[in-house]
Amino acid sequence: HKRDPRLALLLLGLCVASIVLFMLQIHWVQPNAWQDCVAAAHRWISRKGWNRENVTWKDWGWRVGGMLFGRIHPMAWALALIGLVSLFRCRRKDEPRRWLGSVALCFFVLSAFYVVVFRRASYIHGYAPFYFTVPVAIAGGIAVEDFAYWCKSHASWARAAGFVAIAAMYGWLVFSGERQGLALHQPLRILDPKKPEPASLIPELGRVINENFPESMTVICNFFVNYQPQLEYYAQRTILRSNTPVEWRDATSGAELFSKVRWSKLGWRRNLKADEGTNVAEGAKNTQVGGVIWLGEPGAKKILAALPAGSREEVSVRGIPFCLWKPDR
Repeated sequence: HKRDPRLALLLLGLCVASIVLFMLQIHWVQPNAWQDCVAAAHRWISRKGWNRENVTWKDWGWRVGGMLFGRIHPMAWALALIGLVSLFRCRRKDEPRRWLGSVALCFFVLSAFYVVVFRRASYIHGYAPFYFTVPVAIAGGIAVEDFAYWCKSHASWARAAGFVAIAAMYGWLVFSGERQGLALHQPLRILDPKKPEPASLIPELGRVINENFPESMTVICNFFVNYQPQLEYYAQRTILRSNTPVEWRDATSGAELFSKVRWSKLGWRRNLKADEGTNVAEGAKNTQVGGVIWLGEPGAKKILAALPAGSREEVSVRGIPFCLWKPDR
């Protein structure tokens, strides 16, 4: 059949109009939304963030690759690979499958564009791999369909065995996918993983840190059982965790610390120790160190007693008390 270019132009016009209306809507709701969008895009495209750390391709590959195979079951990837081979083999003979392949390719390209171009975002956020669920599901479904047709063309025992195998496989994929979804749905708790926290604690505490500590200052805290990047995102500051008063005293002595921390050394723990601080130090120019002490932590009083001279300010974030310490200049 003959293609109508007017339909393509109409769809393109509708897309442009939708984008313009959406941009006008968000500007009406939040006047500085456009500037924030440009700043965020620049930050996520850049290899360097507020903490001047490089996200190398090697680190990015290990991180994103681990999330891709951790969030999407390896069985689903295997089925998608088999389905991709089937699509390639019958791309000229089977038009419906060719359309399915085109749809899967479009979703894959869009997903890969986000994950690769905005690699700082995909490096940090655990939900990024789920962008690939649509092309993986389409290609995997084609592989299952081929297997079903193969069983149908054989004896009754093969059909029964194929039905059981497909049902068991889908059941396992649904179970594992639901488990991964529930794991992401659980809120991050930065103070006590066993006790609920206000939903807005992380963004509000991050804003307090951003407003009270200069960009060049590294901030140490006495919480975070397991380091996660969300608070750093909202604070736009490098944040480390120190456990004991001795570590706080060593780290804040002279109010200076190393200027860059290699994530490959400390990993995602960000638990600061004196020997680690020495081992991963880079550059001759050090930066000042500040502190955020959660006063509800059992060892908070000992940490406060170990701090050197400096300004202290007690603040309450969603009813939770913190002490902000900054060194004397």
